[in-house]
Amino acid sequence: MQDKRPLNEQNQAHGYWEVYYSHGTLHFKGLFVNSDVVGPYESYSESGSLVLKATFLNRKIHGFCEHLDEKLYYVI
Repeated sequence: MQDKRPLNEQNQAHGYWEVYYSHGTLHFKGLFVNSDVVGPYESYSESGSLVLKATFLNRKIHGFCEHLDEKLYYVI
């Protein structure tokens, strides 16, 4: 499976990204604007387990975040 990695004119991550491990399992997915993740973002382990599920705003986690088996809450 091929990664989707759109870039802007400055060669920065810009657009919706899906990046996969070499064996085909999804590594992470999210929307990037000028190399900053914006909005919903998910990251997975090599075995395919969800490692991080968060929403980003202004370069910070915004609201509720799931990290591994822990539940974290960030106030922005």
